[in-house]
Amino acid sequence: MPAMLMTLKVRLKVRKTAGEKLRRAMGCARFVHNFLLSETKSDYEDWLEEKESRLIYGEAFSPEEAEALCVRPEAVSKYSFNYRLKLLKKQYPFPVTDAPAQILQQECQRPAGACKRFFEGKGGYPRFKRRGASAGSIRYPQFVRLNLKRRRLFLPKTGWLNLFNKQLPLTPDEAQGIHAATVVREGDRFYAC
Repeated sequence: MPAMLMTLKVRLKVRKTAGEKLRRAMGCARFVHNFLLSETKSDYEDWLEEKESRLIYGEAFSPEEAEALCVRPEAVSKYSFNYRLKLLKKQYPFPVTDAPAQILQQECQRPAGACKRFFEGKGGYPRFKRRGASAGSIRYPQFVRLNLKRRRLFLPKTGWLNLFNKQLPLTPDEAQGIHAATVVREGDRFYAC
């Protein structure tokens, strides 16, 4: 029988400086998400416009022929979005360097998957994340450590954060197996999942 995966939601005691670092990281993730969506949207709109103009001016006699004549937009994948992230870091160095690179790479996967589903006809166009929302989340894919004795969680570029819960239903072996975490902001509180 496969091992059962479980998720705990634990409230974090966040001091002012750590809270500011987490808010900045969430802002950077939102910025990257919105930038990648806007780039993809402009590429898609240019492709639609070119396709329509080829039909209007008689260069193509059917939508399929017009589609074949047009240059397809860049393939949507997490790899192409990670490449765009490199270019984004060169173009906007100040907001993007506030967050760990792994958070931003994880954030590239969200719009990439949503755009891929849209282009396959499985859903609507992905939404932009709005600024100032009271909720947000970032994912730390590795280098997260949990200290059960002192009830603390280590997050890269943020440091050690204390946990509110007095007892966690984990054994020391299970705590050592935790390497990733998602930090969620709900209002002024932060939770680790």
